[in-house]
Amino acid sequence: MDGSRSEINYRVPSESSPIMNKRAAYVIQSFCLGHSAYVSSLAINDGHLFSSGGDGFVHEWDVESGTSVAQSQKLGEEPIRRIRTCKKDNKVFLAAITQSALTLLDEKLAVTKSFTTADSLMDITPFKEHIIGVSSNGVVSFDLSNGTSRSVQVPTELLELLAKSKDPIPSYFKNVTHQNMLDYYKRKAEKIESTKENQIRKRKARQSRKAAAKLKKIANEPEVTAAC
Repeated sequence: MDGSRSEINYRVPSESSPIMNKRAAYVIQSFCLGHSAYVSSLAINDGHLFSSGGDGFVHEWDVESGTSVAQSQKLGEEPIRRIRTCKKDNKVFLAAITQSALTLLDEKLAVTKSFTTADSLMDITPFKEHIIGVSSNGVVSFDLSNGTSRSVQVPTELLELLAKSKDPIPSYFKNVTHQNMLDYYKRKAEKIESTKENQIRKRKARQSRKAAAKLKKIANEPEVTAAC
């Protein structure tokens, strides 16, 4: 799967040649089109695919058809930085972070709880009944049972490394059009045409070499003089 632009490409392996014994290539089976900005994060749980984007929305996808089967409300004007699947009381839910908030969503992508943050979180991970977040100022733990948060004591070396970390979000923004699929098919057609041209050139080169070898062989044959 490729989510670097405003679509998700669902790829499946193509058949490989048993003679060549080469690794199978991947072909795009479907496009998951729905985000109006870059895809920032993907999460998979029990066959369910979720995505978040710079547009502030979370989608659940049917990857076979490439359609969005559920969409969250807009979680704010800021881009969603990361989503993670979590479990609590045997129920699966999603955690999503923007620059100033951690938001929890249920299986239908409805917002159930939100935490405000003083620092811009760069990443999160679930841990038991908590969600651990990291920012350039340190590590924070969000308690899912009582809705509180607290700073976590970490080694000084880690704090120094986090302080040097750069916010990755600005580099994600691109001038993305809504012609990604058309661009892909155009590039694919150009590649096929280029491959055909290369094959034609190679075939002509082989034919030229064979013709030159044949002429050389004829030129080197001794002349036969007829007897009178």
